[in-house]
Amino acid sequence: MQTRHTCATCRLAKCFMMGMSPDLIRKEDLKIRKGSSSKSSNVEQVIPKQITTTSQIPTLDLLQGDRSHLASSEWTLLSNIVYAHDIYSTDRQMRLAIDNLSIYPVAMHINMINPLEIIRKICISIRSFIISLPDFQILTLNEKTSLIERNLHGIIGFSEISFFRNTGILYNSSCLKAFTTVYGSDMMLTAKKLNERLDPDSTLIKLILIILAFSSNCLVLNINKSMEDDHLLYGTFRLFGSQNVYVELLWKYMIYQYGYNESVLRFSRLIQIFFMYPTKFVYYLYKQ
Repeated sequence: MQTRHTCATCRLAKCFMMGMSPDLIRKEDLKIRKGSSSKSSNVEQVIPKQITTTSQIPTLDLLQGDRSHLASSEWTLLSNIVYAHDIYSTDRQMRLAIDNLSIYPVAMHINMINPLEIIRKICISIRSFIISLPDFQILTLNEKTSLIERNLHGIIGFSEISFFRNTGILYNSSCLKAFTTVYGSDMMLTAKKLNERLDPDSTLIKLILIILAFSSNCLVLNINKSMEDDHLLYGTFRLFGSQNVYVELLWKYMIYQYGYNESVLRFSRLIQIFFMYPTKFVYYLYKQ
């Protein structure tokens, strides 16, 4: 026992003599098992962190890296659309005319404002805009007639909201009174509410008008029974190419400007405005 300081066996025998329990001896296999358990615990702690990190990756955020997914040809197409719309638009001309009303006595305003003539000019400008598009020009004469007949009045209904906003007609008491006389107070009140909800991005509005122009049918009323058997009803695949190009252009433009989430919200509001526009007003336009 005198050699217990240098002999492990003697040291262990002395421990037993002093009453040490053999169960307290740390076994080698327990060390290994505990080490494995410790490593496993560490792995379990790491894995949740990896999962958490992965779930936060914005897989739908198309703004990562290059914000613009528009090719140069698409930018050119977008510029041509905006230019063609502005060439035929009467917004600036009407805005100037409304601003000039202030130099005349209020009593004369009612005789200077002709709502039906204003609507007629809008119809002409929208029709000219659509006809100027290359995708429209490649259609046959019968297909052009069919497309205009089915979609023009629906497009004008949407375009009216943009026109009201750009010209300030709804906020000019004389103009509002003149339009109310023709269309009624309820319809003008609805138009005013939709005007307030309309997206402020004018480029977005112009793209929507193009998409509606090449839709299979955006007229909410089937007023003309001849539309049930026209040249495009059974061959809408002729429009698929144009539809795909303009819808994709709209979406890419929105992603570039606003990101994914905001684009979804803006697009939804535009669709809601189109379907909320008074059916009665579209019917009235068709009868003009």
